[in-house]
Amino acid sequence: MPLLFGNGLTRCAGVHACVCVGKFRQAEALLESLKAAAGAAGRPMVSAYNLLLKGHVAADNLDAARRAFGAMSARGLSPDAVTFNTLLSGFVRRGAGTLRQA
Repeated sequence: MPLLFGNGLTRCAGVHACVCVGKFRQAEALLESLKAAAGAAGRPMVSAYNLLLKGHVAADNLDAARRAFGAMSARGLSPDAVTFNTLLSGFVRRGAGTLRQA
């Protein structure tokens, strides 16, 4: 998939668009390009990961959501309230496990 998106904001929009149509691999590729882009640390990355997490939760793929959360943490990004609310809503809806597995 060619990366046609310029700055962090448009790449986040691209992640959102990919997630909305279930193209999670493309969303993850855009996340990688966002990470590589100059000035992409911090808030734009957290927002992009939140979009990916929301998509995985909506698709009832909590294992993928756990992996994305782990990748987010491994990159040194601090989860925010949106991150935790998104994950918790998925676990509550499914009645599944604990976050300790993430």
